[in-house]
Amino acid sequence: MERKIKILTWLVVASLAVNVYSFLRADRMENNFIDRLNNLERNVTHTLGNETRSFYYHLNELKNANEWVISKSFQPIAEVSSPNELHFDLQWTLSEVEKDANVLLLYRYKNQPDWLKVLADDIGINEFSAPLILSPDNDYEYKIVSEGSLIKATEAIEISSEYYKPTPLNNSGSGSSSSNGKLSSFDISYSQLHPALFDFYMIKDVEAKLYIDNEYESIPLRVSNMYDRKEWSLDFPTEYLVTKPTAIILVIEYEDGAIVEEDRTDEVLEAMERMSQ
Repeated sequence: MERKIKILTWLVVASLAVNVYSFLRADRMENNFIDRLNNLERNVTHTLGNETRSFYYHLNELKNANEWVISKSFQPIAEVSSPNELHFDLQWTLSEVEKDANVLLLYRYKNQPDWLKVLADDIGINEFSAPLILSPDNDYEYKIVSEGSLIKATEAIEISSEYYKPTPLNNSGSGSSSSNGKLSSFDISYSQLHPALFDFYMIKDVEAKLYIDNEYESIPLRVSNMYDRKEWSLDFPTEYLVTKPTAIILVIEYEDGAIVEEDRTDEVLEAMERMSQ
């Protein structure tokens, strides 16, 4: 009996020892897991911190590059320009420029690989000017570059087409009167909202072709001198208020003799519909 008690006691002690060992091992494993988790967290935090700092660094570099060019303007040279070859001086001011650096204007057809390089003239303190020749048949972009011990450049910047393409004729308003829910008069007006930089891009005359199926009538637009521009108005003849045109084409003649036809059917009919409601 005493022997059995001793054996049972040793079994209990051994079981307790195994449990204590297992508990201590599990505790060490948990601590090891927590340590690894903490290390992973520190590594991720460190990596994210570096990536964030890098992101803000490059963002700041881009911002500084944009602020590098303080101002710029395209100056048209009318006396040597023609409708197919437009001459400009691009003038700009830099916030800083390295002493003895070459300042360049690079321009090209948009999204094409080759740049045309023009050495800029120094016209003042950090002020520069460079000539460029554009055609209305293409789209362009440009860069400003400084080449010294370091090379600094802007991103490619698109040249606005309003500088070198005919200024479009835009809808500037419409008017009407009605009786018994039907239009009794209707007119719609157009103007060049941006002044033409070259005389040959100014509009000389405008007429409208009002179609009924394949037949059309030409209606000259009435011109008015506004305080800063001319405005052309299409006064609809009464018969076209009853039977609406199937097509409305504006025929625009520029000062250089160029003639452009533009389909304004949807624009005019939608305006008429709004006015009749």
